[in-house]
Amino acid sequence: MNPSYWSSEDAEDVVSLAEGYNNLESAERIAARQANELYSRPIKLWYESLNLYQHAMQNRGKARKDIDPPVVRLRLQLQAQGLASAKAALDTLMVGYYNVAFAAIRQLMDIYIQCHYLVIRPEDARFWATSLAGGIVANPPSCRSMITDLKRFAARTGDVQFPSESSWQHLYDRWRSLESWTFAPAVEVGIESDTNVEQLSGFEGGPRHDPGLAIMGFFYGLITLDSLFTMLAEDGRLDIDGQEVHARYHDELDAWTTSLRDDIQPENEDDDEPVDG
Repeated sequence: MNPSYWSSEDAEDVVSLAEGYNNLESAERIAARQANELYSRPIKLWYESLNLYQHAMQNRGKARKDIDPPVVRLRLQLQAQGLASAKAALDTLMVGYYNVAFAAIRQLMDIYIQCHYLVIRPEDARFWATSLAGGIVANPPSCRSMITDLKRFAARTGDVQFPSESSWQHLYDRWRSLESWTFAPAVEVGIESDTNVEQLSGFEGGPRHDPGLAIMGFFYGLITLDSLFTMLAEDGRLDIDGQEVHARYHDELDAWTTSLRDDIQPENEDDDEPVDG
């Protein structure tokens, strides 16, 4: 930490601030280096996605006649939030803060679901508008109810440009899987259920590496980003160059994820009730 970050009047606090910062920062740097060595391919893809996402948000886009202007603005606000979530997810995945990473990836899924939902239910935009203005949202639709409506819409219309019924079910399964991992205390600290409590003295938390959790995070995060880019392309936010970059990104991502799909399946896919369709 550079002491010049702090003014001279705060000089007496610099030591404690530096110590507090460096205690975890040094461990994070080690974890990030390890992640770069083990997961260079998905990390490269993720950085490419961040670059593409940022360029997409800077483009004006096209006026979609099927969406009311207030909904267009709201969707743009939600999509912009996704860029911050995508960067936060990558940073926390690389250093081993998996709970936080999974929460950020779930927000990416939420944004994708919400943006599609607002197209078929524009009258519900008032819930998000109230929230973004700093007010209290009254009875907003849940992820489950939004997916149910989206599945019914897909089945009823048969629009090939709209995600299919099965696509929404798979997305919901991934969302539920990440929900269970996000709030699992053992994910972050790695304490086994049968650990003797006397062995816990001196146990240190902080950055840690878990191959299974890391791969699951990269897998779910990258395929969610790919879906978001498809939506941004439909909104006209990807120019010709951006569309070409997305096509290459999609092909490379598909090649990487195909080898992982048999090993990474949502835990609740077999034992959880499907979303009503």
